[in-house]
Amino acid sequence: MPSTYREKVVAAIGFGAVVLLVLVSLIGGNSSDGAGTIANPPPPIASREPPPVTTAPQPATVPPPATTTGRQPQPGDARLVVTATRGESLLAVRADSEDGKALYEGVLVRGRSISLFGPQLWIRLGAAENVDLTLDDRPVERLQAGPLDLIATPGQLQAAG
Repeated sequence: MPSTYREKVVAAIGFGAVVLLVLVSLIGGNSSDGAGTIANPPPPIASREPPPVTTAPQPATVPPPATTTGRQPQPGDARLVVTATRGESLLAVRADSEDGKALYEGVLVRGRSISLFGPQLWIRLGAAENVDLTLDDRPVERLQAGPLDLIATPGQLQAAG
């Protein structure tokens, strides 16, 4: 055991040097046999490049028939396709009237479409200017801005009310 101040300093420096050598050999040793490598290397650094540009999602058509109405399309049904082309819109579609069976309720996001059918469809659009409608395979003129309630029957679309 060191007794003088000088012996204590030398012993402390020696101990520190041994600790430093052990740490260096564990962290950054450069041997060809793999000794001294880090057991758990850090994860790779994420690229700072922006993600690649992708095209807008293609409209996905929700399957019409039996899942919402419980029956197959019939002759004499109005066939309605609602596509959110310019932005999202709240959409509610009911059979016959505002109080009829709900066929669809939700937000139709940009790039998505939904197809529905029935003898008479009541439609509420939250942002009508953001959607395009096709009734019986024919495009409907662009709708006015804002919320809009409509009634679709075969070959005809009119304001509800």
